[in-house]
Amino acid sequence: MFLYIWLICAFDDVHSDAVWALMIRDVTCMLNNSHG
Repeated sequence: MFLYIWLICAFDDVHSDAVWALMIRDVTCMLNNSHG
């Protein structure tokens, strides 16, 4: 989870919507997989 925190800090200067969209999608997939 710390990796995502680091990514948030790293991409905060970039303000890339694409990066946020991909990260949110990855987190959503990870949560969905953990639920079954």
